[in-house]
Amino acid sequence: MATNYPTALDDFPNPTGTTLLNASGSLKHSTQHTNINDALEAIEARVGIVSSSVATSIDSLAVGLSFSVLHIAIWIPALVIGIVATILTAGGLHLGCIVGAASRLGKRAEIAGGLVLVAIGLNILHEHGVF
Repeated sequence: MATNYPTALDDFPNPTGTTLLNASGSLKHSTQHTNINDALEAIEARVGIVSSSVATSIDSLAVGLSFSVLHIAIWIPALVIGIVATILTAGGLHLGCIVGAASRLGKRAEIAGGLVLVAIGLNILHEHGVF
């Protein structure tokens, strides 16, 4: 099935080692993705990763400024945070692969996870007297 892609998608970089490259040296979207839904999912994944990295950087900045204001040495907390984050990330990835392969939760799990995060955020706002 032929798909009419917006021309801007062909300028979206997808680094790879093939001969079907555009002027920037990356694979054209129209040749890499077989249908428009696949192309849109790739863009959404890219935007999600960029948004996550910006949010994480802002969070790290806030933690660093807090340590500075409280006159706390940064090395031990940074080491503990790094080790705990690594262990929990690896464990979550492993558990997610097992649960994802064994169940058909899909979108429902995404929605449930989002609702849990919203509830945590609302609880934090409530504890700080915002409402």
